Amino acid sequence: MTEEVLKFENCESGIYILTVIVDNGKGSKVLKLCRQVGVGGGTICLGEGTVGRSMFTWIDYPTVKKEIVIMAVTGLQASNALNVLQTKLKLNKPGHGIAFRIALDNLFGSSRCASSDENERIDIMAEHKHKAIFVIVDRGNAETVIEAAEEAGARGATVINARGAGTHETSKLFAMVVEPEKEVVLIVAAMERTDSITTAIRAVSGLDKPGKGIMFVVDVEQTVGLY
Repeated sequence: MTEEVLKFENCESGIYILTVIVDNGKGSKVLKLCRQVGVGGGTICLGEGTVGRSMFTWIDYPTVKKEIVIMAVTGLQASNALNVLQTKLKLNKPGHGIAFRIALDNLFGSSRCASSDENERIDIMAEHKHKAIFVIVDRGNAETVIEAAEEAGARGATVINARGAGTHETSKLFAMVVEPEKEVVLIVAAMERTDSITTAIRAVSGLDKPGKGIMFVVDVEQTVGLY
C-alpha cells in the first residue's frame, strides 16, 4: 500500500513561523534540509513529547526527548520546506514528527524573508483545520495541563523548558536574583476540539487568576504529521 504524500503549493504571500517537532538529534538535519530550499536558519529548542495516556494504564505516561525547530520563512519557503521534510523525514508516517506553519503580521530582524512593505498585512484565505494552543505555567504544572487536555480530546503535547521574566516573579537566593522556571506546553489540535481543550485547561490550572500562567491560541496552516 503506497503512503499518501501531500504536495504543498505556495498559494499565498506573507511571512510565517515554520515549526518542526522531531526526535532528539534530528533538529540539525531539519535545518540542513530547509537550507536547501532557501531557509536562512532557525532556532532549536529542547523539549519533551508526550503520548496519549489512554494507551497506558499502570505506568506513568511516557515522554520522549524532542527538538523543536523554529524558523521564519516566506510562503514559498514554507511550502518547499514542508515538501522536502515530508519526503526526507517521512513525516507523512505516524511517529516521525510533525510540522506546521503560523502566519505572522510582520517580521523584523530577518533580511531573508522580510516583507517589501513593512506596513503590509497578510491576507490569507486558507481554511484552518487545526489550532496551536500554547500554555505557559510554572515548572511542575505541565503534567496537570496535559492530563486535562488529553481528557478533553488532545492527542499529545510537547513541553518546552523556559524561564519567566515577570517583574514580580523573581526571588533571591544568597543575594542572587533567581528567575522562576517555566514550562511551555504546545498542543496542536483539531479546530473542533480546541474550545473543550482550553476550557479543561482553564478549569484545572487557575489561569484566570493573576500569576498562574497564560494561554493563547493561534491558527495553524499547512500541517503534516497530524492524524
